[in-house]
Amino acid sequence: MRRFLHRGMVNSPDVVDRLLEGLSLGRGMNLGCGDGFYCEPLLRYVLELYCVDANEANVELVKSKFGGRVKAMRALAEELPFDDSSFDLVFMANSFHDFDRERAKAEVNRVLRQGGYIAIYDWKKNYIGLGPPPWIRMSEEDYLRTFERYQLVKRLDFGEHHYGLLLRKL
Repeated sequence: MRRFLHRGMVNSPDVVDRLLEGLSLGRGMNLGCGDGFYCEPLLRYVLELYCVDANEANVELVKSKFGGRVKAMRALAEELPFDDSSFDLVFMANSFHDFDRERAKAEVNRVLRQGGYIAIYDWKKNYIGLGPPPWIRMSEEDYLRTFERYQLVKRLDFGEHHYGLLLRKL
């Protein structure tokens, strides 16, 4: 699984604040957590945070940064090692396009409780020379079709490169 995040690109932690403003949740997952960039702001909104990534080096990095404040583990988005309806939030930043979309969608649906949230921060589909190639990116409409049984709570524009969505499981 390859990540196409340009190192010179600044991803701001206020993404989480803007997406989750006003929420207070129990158990959250940062799916495709990478180096844990969004873990700190996510901890303001969830009581318990699981950071999940397929790359063992990323998992070890997150463990070293956050210790016992988060539960970091290696797992595939398509085979999550959690019980049904066990999460209030699944947060995905620049990651869903790397997964087998149908299998990952099924797993997110399975582990997310009724009334739970999916928070998405991703690349806009236009090609700007940064990020993943446009043919693997997902537009906002692609996400809304993928998670069609979810309610759109919030749609945010993060400038030239990114957008955000907050969806609620009906």
